[in-house]
Amino acid sequence: MAGQIKYYKSVMQHAHDVRTLSAGVEKVIAVALDSQNHMTAIIRKLIEASHISAAEKKGLENEIKRLHETLLSAFTKALDSRSATTEASAPATSEANTKPKKVTATPKTRPATLLTEALNRFLNSKPAKSLETQRDTSRTVALFIEAFGDL
Repeated sequence: MAGQIKYYKSVMQHAHDVRTLSAGVEKVIAVALDSQNHMTAIIRKLIEASHISAAEKKGLENEIKRLHETLLSAFTKALDSRSATTEASAPATSEANTKPKKVTATPKTRPATLLTEALNRFLNSKPAKSLETQRDTSRTVALFIEAFGDL
């Protein structure tokens, strides 16, 4: 009989341990399901945000193209007006002056200096400029060139 009582106590202790373990497993499952639901909600929000970002990206690309075209047309108009005023003023001055002009070695139309050439010529080749100024200006020019091209 003493052996049976020990056996029943042992069985009862194992049953209690199994119930405790089962309750712990149920809590873990509940936390895992809650985490899964939370992560699913976050993923849905990210998917929605990525769709918005794609639409915004397309809008920004269109805005960059529009600004690029505006900038190019403004530069073209400025260059055209400059050349028109130069051509208009040149005949008037030659008729007014009867003295022979001294011929200079500079060509009448200088090729346009690209932005990268100007950066190298006026900033990067000057040792007096600080490295920070050179780095920051180079970054700014690179972003400008990426957006509008090397003008």
